[in-house]
Amino acid sequence: MTEPETVLLQAQQAQLLLYSMGYRRVYGFLPEDPPNRQRSLQLFADLVRKEILQEQKESLVLQSPWRDCLRGWGEADGVLRLHTADTTIPDCCCYPCGEDVVVCTPQPRRPQMLRLTRLPGKMLWTWMAENYQLPGEEEGTLFCEQDGQVDTALAEAWQKGTEPEQLPGFLFVLEYRTWNGTPPRRLAAVQRPLYRQLLVQREQQVFPLPYREAELQRCLQDWICPEKEKET
Repeated sequence: MTEPETVLLQAQQAQLLLYSMGYRRVYGFLPEDPPNRQRSLQLFADLVRKEILQEQKESLVLQSPWRDCLRGWGEADGVLRLHTADTTIPDCCCYPCGEDVVVCTPQPRRPQMLRLTRLPGKMLWTWMAENYQLPGEEEGTLFCEQDGQVDTALAEAWQKGTEPEQLPGFLFVLEYRTWNGTPPRRLAAVQRPLYRQLLVQREQQVFPLPYREAELQRCLQDWICPEKEKET
């Protein structure tokens, strides 16, 4: 997959720019407290020096693609968060914006620096699989699934209150939240002795499914890029 265009911003710079664009409440990897006036001036000066902000008609204008990424972040009405078993890799947050997604990821060695990537929603699973080394349908991992039957013990454990990260063989969890109070949707992947499986939370129930990329793609599409109802 060709890497989509990516931009880098300090977390404090992203916070200031989002605020200046009118977005007062934004979920993500931002400082709890805004920088003071002196620090804000330094951050804006750095944005001008790097030509992220350019003077046009006696005002500073945020350039694309920074503008497009931040607008998608600020206008999103929900967020998909990826958390993996590898604690050395920061989570990523994915913000749906129309048919696209803005992915925000702190840099592992410089967590104060954010990488923003805007890509088509249908490419999200491929992007995450490549950048986070998530497992695919490798040959030899699915042979013991008989007629689609998978172990239900982990699903029952999750349903009884065990968090996905505490399940044996935990690989990663995807959680999608919206700002309207709708219960979050979650999907976890776990490694069994001879195969992998998915646990999908729907309302108050957890369903075990075979680990299939098609199922992962379908869930992501339904969550972040649902098909609009056709007008009659």
